Amino acid sequence: MNGKILFWEDHYFRLMASMRIMRMEIPMNFTMEFLEAQILETLER
Repeated sequence: MNGKILFWEDHYFRLMASMRIMRMEIPMNFTMEFLEAQILETLER
């Protein structure tokens, strides 16, 4: 909405918690800012 992802922080922390539960290897560059930029870039396309 208007270039912002609603409840972004909640979504990100839930994703990270789920990835940890599944014992996924999380890259160091998989930050909140990185993922948000990737999502917004995908939406622009």
